[in-house]
Amino acid sequence: VGGESDEQLLGQWRSGDRRAGNILLRRHFSVIYRFFAGKVDCAEDLAQKTFQACAESRDRIQGRVRPYLFGIARYQL
Repeated sequence: VGGESDEQLLGQWRSGDRRAGNILLRRHFSVIYRFFAGKVDCAEDLAQKTFQACAESRDRIQGRVRPYLFGIARYQL
């Protein structure tokens, strides 16, 4: 989804481009959902909470987005 790198999308999202944020999070939804799906019955709810927490803390993301998301997902679990 989208031709830009995660880093480019994150920069655009931080600058107020909601489209970039949507693309970025959509890009990683399936892998985060699968992380929860094998462990709990409420995988969709936990994935939603993970992405909400990511959106609320997007200015604190350092480095790559995917490991950051997995850190949040582990915390949610």
